[in-house]
Amino acid sequence: MVTISFQVEDKEVKQLLLKLNRLMSRPEMKQALTESLLLLQSEAMFYAPHWHGDLEESIMSDITDIEDDQMFGTVFTDSPYAVAQERGVPAGYKMNFNNMDAWVEENWGDIGLGALGGYGLASWLYVHGLIPKHFFEQALEKNQMEIAEIFDAHLVEILE
Repeated sequence: MVTISFQVEDKEVKQLLLKLNRLMSRPEMKQALTESLLLLQSEAMFYAPHWHGDLEESIMSDITDIEDDQMFGTVFTDSPYAVAQERGVPAGYKMNFNNMDAWVEENWGDIGLGALGGYGLASWLYVHGLIPKHFFEQALEKNQMEIAEIFDAHLVEILE
């Protein structure tokens, strides 16, 4: 599985997250986390490259209960090329083309590029590189305020 993670740098947001951590055992907070993860998942799917839909369809979300009062939410993909799409590939980067042949034939065969093969794709990427798409990053940046509003609304429910 490929994991892409982002760290929260803002001190106020970190403090808020620490306070929220104590409330996470509440059903309202689990609901807020679920709504936030589904929002990020759908946005990451929207921003992901849509070549054949494999990457966007591989984006999932999950909540893991760590302890009684702690949950961990993730939006992730198990796509082997997600990191290259998210972060890009600089020109001059040598790629392992051994496993690319089947992928190229399966995904590019119908448009006549199957003969390119894994070596051809790796050579093209070596010369041109791959521009980063930042689909996870865009989803997070675009929805920070909405996620805060989701948690705020559920906190109001708890406090009422």
